[in-house]
Amino acid sequence: SGELVFTTLTREACPLVRYRTGDIASLVSEPCPCGRTTVRMSRLSGRTDDMIIVEGVNIFPSQIEKAVLSIDGLRPYFRVVLDRLADGTATILVQAEAASDFPHLDRLGEVEKLKTRLESRLTDELGLPLTVSLVEPKTLDCPDGTKYRCILDRRGS
Repeated sequence: SGELVFTTLTREACPLVRYRTGDIASLVSEPCPCGRTTVRMSRLSGRTDDMIIVEGVNIFPSQIEKAVLSIDGLRPYFRVVLDRLADGTATILVQAEAASDFPHLDRLGEVEKLKTRLESRLTDELGLPLTVSLVEPKTLDCPDGTKYRCILDRRGS
């Protein structure tokens, strides 16, 4: 996958060379169920301006959101905290909100199972080791409707 870039070389008066869209997509060469056999573009999987790079791996917030939304017992809010250890290794902490109607907030074992499921799902999706922490409901969303900051990068330059 990579950034979707358009080039129109057949236009005579003003050719458009390398128009960068900022969208991430890939080419699909398998035949379409409708019978089309030419190469097609996949669905958009993210944007380059949302992308973060950790240990050479491209991570999109939409990948994390997909994993969070796929697990019952979590609200659709998360925060990614990127940090660097003393030896230079990058660390990823994903903070996710437990749903207020999650029936086992008072049982530590059930909360740990929820955390482990999300951690496993994110590790499979991103291909990187990470840590998950569950926070209290309504901790990460903004009640005044402003956009919350879902990525905190403390790695420095």
